[in-house]
Amino acid sequence: MSSVFSSSVHEMPWLIRSDFTDQLVWEEVVRALGVSRFESGDDEASFVVVDDPAFAGLTPAGLSHG
Repeated sequence: MSSVFSSSVHEMPWLIRSDFTDQLVWEEVVRALGVSRFESGDDEASFVVVDDPAFAGLTPAGLSHG
């Protein structure tokens, strides 16, 4: 997990996927936000997108203890 959070892209908000039950809904959310690729650090994106099953079930409290 630490490699994702050590990214040099800290000035952008992060969109972290923690629910992997519906791929189509996830794709709609990402598309609605204007993110064209499912890769973190995309210079064109206004969010850092983290789409990694290692974060399944992650809660806001879990972020502070990661």
